Amino acid sequence: MTAAAEMLAGELRSLHRAAGEPTLATLVRQAGRQQPPIKLNDATISDWLNGKSVPSDPAALRFLVAYLQGAAPNHPRRPDSWWRDLRARAQAEKRRDHGRRRSATRPPDNPAADAEPLGWVIGELDDAAALAFEVHQTVTIAGQDQLPALPPYLPRAHDERLRAELGRARNGSRVIMLVGGSSTGKTRACWEAVRAVLPSWRVWHPLTPERPDAVVDALTGSRVAPHTVIWLNEAQMYLLPPGVGARVATALQNLLHDVAAGPVLVLGSMWPDYWRTLTDPHSTEHPAARALLGRGLDITVPARFSDRELIWSRDQVAADPRLRYAIDHGGGRVTQYLAGAPELIRRYEQANDHARAVLWAAVDFRRFGSFVYAPREVLYHATPGYLDAEVWGGTTPGYGWFADALTYLTEPCQGILGLLRQRRPPPDAPVADEVRYHVADYLEQIIRAERADISPPHTFRQAMDRFAPRFTYGEALYWD
Repeated sequence: MTAAAEMLAGELRSLHRAAGEPTLATLVRQAGRQQPPIKLNDATISDWLNGKSVPSDPAALRFLVAYLQGAAPNHPRRPDSWWRDLRARAQAEKRRDHGRRRSATRPPDNPAADAEPLGWVIGELDDAAALAFEVHQTVTIAGQDQLPALPPYLPRAHDERLRAELGRARNGSRVIMLVGGSSTGKTRACWEAVRAVLPSWRVWHPLTPERPDAVVDALTGSRVAPHTVIWLNEAQMYLLPPGVGARVATALQNLLHDVAAGPVLVLGSMWPDYWRTLTDPHSTEHPAARALLGRGLDITVPARFSDRELIWSRDQVAADPRLRYAIDHGGGRVTQYLAGAPELIRRYEQANDHARAVLWAAVDFRRFGSFVYAPREVLYHATPGYLDAEVWGGTTPGYGWFADALTYLTEPCQGILGLLRQRRPPPDAPVADEVRYHVADYLEQIIRAERADISPPHTFRQAMDRFAPRFTYGEALYWD
């Protein structure tokens, strides 16, 4: 699958999920009702969603996008021109790839050299694409539905240093990590910096089949081209898992030392606790990650804007009601308010016992495990042990209590995703229909602090052993 086709398929799948995953038969039926009718079938739509083919009829793609967007009012909207251009790029790449295969008269000495380089040309990406690189979706303001995907960027003191360091990456491979709490603006700072300083470079965000495996597989196959930014948002997901984290760090070090492969830039972000864990000079754990990060540069991103930084940005603030709202209510925590942090906390505090217990189980999955996303079955079977005996005794038998909890936790609030975020694996994953979840970053940080000295109940371990046999524990556990 080419890069453009993969992105198109991923965007369509994301929109399909946000629309409630209408059946293929429903989409085919609705297409036939258009004037003039659009002829589609289940297999064609399935191939589009899976990236096996690119829509040949622009009218068919316009219908599909318009129908799904109508059923997903809280999903970020992209203009028709964005979809049209992405489809055109996907078709062009597929034609080029097909022509390259047909013109080959003998197997190349290095097949990886002829493969499509990973990532996207940074200068071709717009603000809407930032969400695919995990820049936080912004809160919505009532009556302001036509605002752009992102508010104007407010420069801060660390931006000048970050951009200067990115400029030096042109002269040799580098590692740069932004370190700060959740929702402090680390990812947006990286996004704005690469677009301003390295527009002709490519940016690659390793995600599938799992984040660490994507890095190892790509670097082993020599698929990262020179002048590429390797985007490691939440870098602990790549470097911390036992076993595979060391392989990721080693593969990245080998790439950075390979003069012929560069220059490349490893650009990432992580929370301070993870940074201390991975760089602790007195620890015997994570030696490969410590060596990788030790050769790089860390830039701290403060939790609050300074008064001077807000004065610098008066014009940008005046132009966007979301920024005015965040500054009026945030007490300097502008980015947290833009990311909807207060609403997440409010919904967490108002959650019933069952929903709160599901969140605790999902956070413990991240606290103690080497996986990023918790499977639904693990949460269902682990959660009862987090409940008070009286509450569990009064719970109606069956699956209903858990379904109600998931409905509450995944409901969008103020235009952003809910307390619990869903991630469905790609179609070619080993268990393609297994839905997994993770807690919103800002909320996870709060729950981790609340439960720092609390061990999971026995039901957690039993669920791990039964439903996640590949699960390995990343910390010592003291079972009740």
